[in-house]
Amino acid sequence: MTVIVQRRKRANSDGFVLVAVLWILSALAALAAIYAIYVANTAVAVAGSDDAIEADALMSASVELTAYQLFGMPAQARPTRGAFDFRLGRANVAVEFCSESKTMAVFPESLVTISNNGS
Repeated sequence: MTVIVQRRKRANSDGFVLVAVLWILSALAALAAIYAIYVANTAVAVAGSDDAIEADALMSASVELTAYQLFGMPAQARPTRGAFDFRLGRANVAVEFCSESKTMAVFPESLVTISNNGS
């Protein structure tokens, strides 16, 4: 009994699919790396504007707490100036306030001069 084994001749394109798959995988890896760098740079850029947003919120909280403290007492007992401290988030805030009616009374002639020059 004779067994005949036929061998198929190798074609030159047998490794082409493997090379194409490797190129696609390397392109996907490059895209993932570029996207990761983009996300990291965006996070750094947004973190810089975080301070401005926090400062605006702290300023608003200072005004609201001042109004809360002043309007919580009778009009005759309200101080014309004062100061207080509070902590909000990661920030310590020191607030000083002064009545505008007292400021106008100190410099009445300068306010009149300014209003006369404008007309």
